[in-house]
Amino acid sequence: MKWLQWLTILVILTGCGAEPPQTDWTLSPTFLSDGKSLRGVPEHLAIEDKPFFAEERDEYIWYFWGSSAELAGKLTAVAVHQETGRTLTLIDRSFMVPVKPLHGADNHTSSILSLPLAGLWRIDAYINGQMFGNIIIEVQE
Repeated sequence: MKWLQWLTILVILTGCGAEPPQTDWTLSPTFLSDGKSLRGVPEHLAIEDKPFFAEERDEYIWYFWGSSAELAGKLTAVAVHQETGRTLTLIDRSFMVPVKPLHGADNHTSSILSLPLAGLWRIDAYINGQMFGNIIIEVQE
């Protein structure tokens, strides 16, 4: 009988073998916000719409919409390469206090980014450890 209890606990802990949800690897759309071309999710999360080139460092501005309380804290951005599954932490720092509106967004921050491989990348943004959203970008050779 004890083995049945352990089996039940094991099934619960492993999530019944469920796989993580699949990513829709469609390039995030571009849109205008206060005259500025952005890529991402309108009125939620976006990054400046300018080209990314593999292994080149450049400054990018991130845009966030939401309440001051929701947007203040630690920003973590993690990138995942579609083809290889390679994962990189791009940003891991406190930011956005006080909030700084820009181009129609409720807050923004800038960062130097560099991605090592060409192809599609999903960038997951977390604020205070909570998933805020993601953006799919294409990195060129």
